[in-house]
Amino acid sequence: MKVITMLSAAVISATTLIGNSLADTQILVDYTTPLDEAVYCSVDADNLSLELIEQTDIPFDGENCAEILVELIENEGFEPIYYGTTESGFYLSGIGGIDTSQITLTEDTIEYLTENNIEYTETVSSDDELSEFDITDRSGWVFLINGELPSVGMCDYIPQPGDEIRLTFTLNYGEDIDLSE
Repeated sequence: MKVITMLSAAVISATTLIGNSLADTQILVDYTTPLDEAVYCSVDADNLSLELIEQTDIPFDGENCAEILVELIENEGFEPIYYGTTESGFYLSGIGGIDTSQITLTEDTIEYLTENNIEYTETVSSDDELSEFDITDRSGWVFLINGELPSVGMCDYIPQPGDEIRLTFTLNYGEDIDLSE
């Protein structure tokens, strides 16, 4: 559900002095630009041919990214596996409830890993969980804000309404993530 607030019109009243007379003037101002009160979230492992949660509109009320993503993951029937709390020291180490038998390394992923001399396996450590150090010893979950890696962690980032939050799986400390998507 996308929440949009629309301010449709406002009346501005003014009293002006024209010559020796006062005149009241009212101006009707029409606003047609919506004020977006949602963030847009998705969870994927594109490099492993997994789209877990398609882009979803989340009503936004000032939460940090950790709070938003944990709630989204849980609401979609997955289990966030993390250290710390959503308020402090948050680190998402894995997501449970994933059918890992569906994991397939894309041709581009295999080519990237080979070209960069990164050892990999096509298996994961658990049948129902995708976690750090699966596939490569450099893998884990990272989040992007509007296609960019932020300089702070999930619990320290408060998104703005309209932001796109993408949680994605990396195989090389985020260097393999295509920021153009």
